[in-house]
Amino acid sequence: MHLRAQIERLLTRFIANEIPVTDLRDWFAVYAQAIAQDGDSEARLIADTIELLVSEYDYGHRTEEEIRREAVALLGAIDTHNPPSIGILSSR
Repeated sequence: MHLRAQIERLLTRFIANEIPVTDLRDWFAVYAQAIAQDGDSEARLIADTIELLVSEYDYGHRTEEEIRREAVALLGAIDTHNPPSIGILSSR
């Protein structure tokens, strides 16, 4: 649960334009293994979704603003305990 709370705080800061997408990418790169080993399947799904979105950003397929919109949807899913499946978030 601790990592999920950190993810929520990170996404909240990203949505508020307090950090850029590159900081989001860097944080997930550092904590990817810990998230995978944590046993929290919801945190893992959220992390996987963010990593996919950031990868799409890196390849020029999404803008930072599009990722922010997806992050809002992810936080909403966290609040309702109904995380979206990877790959079915809204497209451009």
